[in-house]
Amino acid sequence: MQDWSIDKARSVYAVQQWSGGYFDIGDNGHVYAQPDPDHGGKVDLYRLSQSVEDSGLKLPVLLRFSAILRHRTQLLAKAFEQAMQQHGADS
Repeated sequence: MQDWSIDKARSVYAVQQWSGGYFDIGDNGHVYAQPDPDHGGKVDLYRLSQSVEDSGLKLPVLLRFSAILRHRTQLLAKAFEQAMQQHGADS
């Protein structure tokens, strides 16, 4: 696996196609979540899973990133606003 790299992992797992910019693979090979791309801040999902196990919970667990939902809702609202402006609808 000497030819394996972070870029190869991104390509093999098609990260850009499914992540919407909210997830990526870091230089250390861990998957990171970036719930609000406009304001930074990343969550190392491997380290988070270790913390979950250390707290006594069993994996798998369901994680909810409310910032992703909020960000996606804002993008959708902007798209509707732009469409209304383009088509002359009052907001």
